[in-house]
Amino acid sequence: MQTGVDEILSKAASEISKDSSIIKDVVDLGKFKPELTDVASSLNALGEESLKSLGLAKFTPVGLIQQVLELIHVNLDISWFGSIVICKIFYRVQIRIFMMLHVYIISLKARAF
Repeated sequence: MQTGVDEILSKAASEISKDSSIIKDVVDLGKFKPELTDVASSLNALGEESLKSLGLAKFTPVGLIQQVLELIHVNLDISWFGSIVICKIFYRVQIRIFMMLHVYIISLKARAF
C-alpha cells in the first residue's frame, strides 16, 4: 500500500520517464558552485567572523563604536555583553569628566568678571 507521498513520487517518476524533454530543462548545477575563499582571513582571534568581513564597522560614528566593541571583545576575550558594559562605563565616566571640566571652566570665567 502506497502513501500519498509515495504515490505522487511514483507518478512524477513515470511522467519523467515518458517525456525526456523535462530532463533537458534541468539546469546544470555545476555552474553554481560557490567559490572557495580563504576563510582564515575573515576570522578574528576567537575564530569568529570579524565585523569588517560582514560589511560592518565602517568609518562612521556607529562603525567606530562597533570597532571598539569588537576590539574589546576579541582582545580581552570576554563576551559581547561584557564589552558593551565596559564601553558603557568608559563612555559615562568620560562624559562625566568632560561635564565637570565644562562646569569648572564656566565657574572660572564667572569669577574673572
